[in-house]
Amino acid sequence: MESQRLDAKSNGRREVVEKLELKFTYEKETKNTIRYQEELGEEVHSSRDIAVGTLYVQKEVLGERVPQRLRVIIEEDTNGK
Repeated sequence: MESQRLDAKSNGRREVVEKLELKFTYEKETKNTIRYQEELGEEVHSSRDIAVGTLYVQKEVLGERVPQRLRVIIEEDTNGK
């Protein structure tokens, strides 16, 4: 898990997250989705040590070869409204 510029916490919550990189591992297949579980990293993102937890991805998005691991990057959209 990698993160860049995480500002001071306020009441246990981060005020600014510019970029947060999370890793997920294949957990199981459901009817229409593939379920991934967030890997615990060195950095603590919440009181439960995870930022997202479970991630569901539609099967049709992944194609025929289902990845065993995913990398998800969370960052603020500074170009949006």
